[in-house]
Amino acid sequence: MKTPAICALFFTLLTGGAANPLQQEIDLAIARGEKQIRLKQRQYRCDSRLELKKLDGVTIDGNGAELIRTTLSAGGILISGCRGLTLKNLTLDFDPLPFTQGRITRIQGNQVHFQIDRGYPRLTPPYAVRQINFFEADGVRWKRLRNGDVYGPTHIVSSDSGYCVFARVPEELERGDRIILNIRSSFGIMIERSGGTTLSDLRIWSAPGVAVLGRFNLGGDLFRRIVIERGPAPSEQAAPRLISTSADGLNYAFSRPGIRLEQCDFSYMGDDSVNFHSVALPIAYRKNGRTLDVLRQFGRESFPETVCAGDRVRLLSAGTYEVKAEAKIAGFKLSPRNYRIADVNRFYQRNWNRAAGKFTAYEVTLDRDLEFSDGDFLDLPGLAVSDFTIRDNYFHDHRARGLRIMSSDGVIENNRIERTKSAAISVGCEYGYWREAGWVKNIIIRNNRLKQIGRGSMTTPDSYTPGAISVFAKLEDYSGSCRGNRNILIEKNSINGSEGAGIFVFRGDGITIRGNQLEKVLQDKRGGGNAFPFGTPDDIWVADSAVTLQ
Repeated sequence: MKTPAICALFFTLLTGGAANPLQQEIDLAIARGEKQIRLKQRQYRCDSRLELKKLDGVTIDGNGAELIRTTLSAGGILISGCRGLTLKNLTLDFDPLPFTQGRITRIQGNQVHFQIDRGYPRLTPPYAVRQINFFEADGVRWKRLRNGDVYGPTHIVSSDSGYCVFARVPEELERGDRIILNIRSSFGIMIERSGGTTLSDLRIWSAPGVAVLGRFNLGGDLFRRIVIERGPAPSEQAAPRLISTSADGLNYAFSRPGIRLEQCDFSYMGDDSVNFHSVALPIAYRKNGRTLDVLRQFGRESFPETVCAGDRVRLLSAGTYEVKAEAKIAGFKLSPRNYRIADVNRFYQRNWNRAAGKFTAYEVTLDRDLEFSDGDFLDLPGLAVSDFTIRDNYFHDHRARGLRIMSSDGVIENNRIERTKSAAISVGCEYGYWREAGWVKNIIIRNNRLKQIGRGSMTTPDSYTPGAISVFAKLEDYSGSCRGNRNILIEKNSINGSEGAGIFVFRGDGITIRGNQLEKVLQDKRGGGNAFPFGTPDDIWVADSAVTLQ
């Protein structure tokens, strides 16, 4: 019987083999039974993604090669169903680039007109996006917009020019500033349903979305010496690239414990450096005290395969997300009952695509009876990427937060974070809007060096992370009293320059703050977060929390 790898090889040979020479080379090695694969070419141009599926204990050494994806769909590399896979010594880039860039030529009313830079993708419909960002005229720093980023539709005038329309044009924008139109359609590297994956000594120069995206993994993954940076200009005559990836550096969710992120350098991404989270699921139907249905605002995902019997679950009050009770999972499967879009609209007002109409209902069975109220939620702490280590990294010069952590039992230490537009380190819960869950505990934030934090996003009225280091709670109803962020140590960090507070804590209990050095913080006296019950801003800003200051 032919193995899947050999079958894939035969298909590649029959179809000519030119579409993905890297896939062909690796498939041949796998068919020969090799566990240590060293790439032979210096560059691979591939019009389909590289797929590494169901490999066990395999190491792929890129040997310094470049993988250049020649289409933007389906991502760069897919790692699926693997155990103990190592991928190293490889550079990933996309051509065409997943963004185009240019220069503002004039501002007219609520329109910002621009000219595309020479050598960059022309202004065709895929690049006429709402995801728009700005740099200073010299292209070195993100533009500081005092009232936060703005988004709006892009209109094509010609292949070289267009204009964006905003509800308000930031007063800081001026002729000559740089503009970026970035596509968020897929990913650089996707890791799914795998365990013990190691990525090391990789360079990622661009990606049409998140650089490294992880979903439904089994834990124990290591990311070491990964560099996310702006790649080379398209030609000698072209201006330097303004960004690297279109979204986050590393985004992991619905996965089991044990991630380590060490000695990496992430810069110029279109969103956060790191995002770890689980999920909050609204209860749509109660069959009895132990069996219920929850709704998810996406199509079928791998929750039934990933959630295990015995996993802990928390029952949360609607709006305030206070923990009402805990139980363990006895069963998790697709629901046999049907629902309508109107049912989903009860729980997901803004952050789901009604036009696509995709959603999924899951039936959850618990190990004991619970008392439910209408609109309650469940969350799954066991799939929140807990027991993590983020150590000895450099995160800098990107659009959003440095670390956006909604996971427990972790260590964040000896990192350098500079020139982020929003908070450098944020830990807590985000039940409102994104529903990425939260209430974190047992976290150490120690010996990190933070510099020049915040360029317009920290001190807006809707900023719920208004400190360089923030312990946060994003809810929908702040009338509750749950201090669900617990046992967090913030010590010996150096913060030199912050638009907002140096350290901010909200809805925390058992928080210890000691031995930190704060200089030039709260540079914008507005403080931020005026839409929330945070009180009066201060260098160390404590709101509705039990904090020990030493």
